[in-house]
Amino acid sequence: MKQHKVRGGECLASIAAHYGFSVDTIWDLADNSSLKEKRKDPNTLVPGDVVVIPDRREKVVSCETAKTHRFKLSAASTICRLQMFEDEKALANQEFELKIEGKSYTGTTDDQGLLEVTIPANAIDGLLTIGPDKKTFELRFGHLQPVTEAKGVEARLRNLGFLDPNIEHALRAFQKRFGLEETGEADQATSDKLTELHDNVCGFPE
Repeated sequence: MKQHKVRGGECLASIAAHYGFSVDTIWDLADNSSLKEKRKDPNTLVPGDVVVIPDRREKVVSCETAKTHRFKLSAASTICRLQMFEDEKALANQEFELKIEGKSYTGTTDDQGLLEVTIPANAIDGLLTIGPDKKTFELRFGHLQPVTEAKGVEARLRNLGFLDPNIEHALRAFQKRFGLEETGEADQATSDKLTELHDNVCGFPE
């Protein structure tokens, strides 16, 4: 086995694709149990985390001799799932186009403003265009950290529209909006609310 030190922009999907394994094969490895317990979600690793990679195993396939056989290796993929809002209103039933490395993925959001696209597991950046007004958003895959990390808190606040560069001010605005104690800190109640609104499919409460 070998150890892989996580770099910025990596998640388990991209790491697994690099080494030729499925996400579950690596995530469920006994040697990764402590990392799994610490991070909970394989999509939100932190630079510096260490992932244990299993040894490759040779696969033997029986074939008839004196014939030509064709084997197809499928490219590793993962799911990009986003829920889109404008002024806290879901961008429901909106046509979208997601461009990644010159390839275009199109579709329509559902009634909750949710879009789901199968993308390459090693995707780094994307450009999303959505709605009749052709609003554009630059996406960076693999950079979201857990809510237990300062950068994870900042990213969730920013994605939810709390853009004040002063993190304390942004936290206070978030806490005021959702009826939490205005501590200006990422306390447990605030972290739980950030996770509820950002990491799950839901609507903004009135």
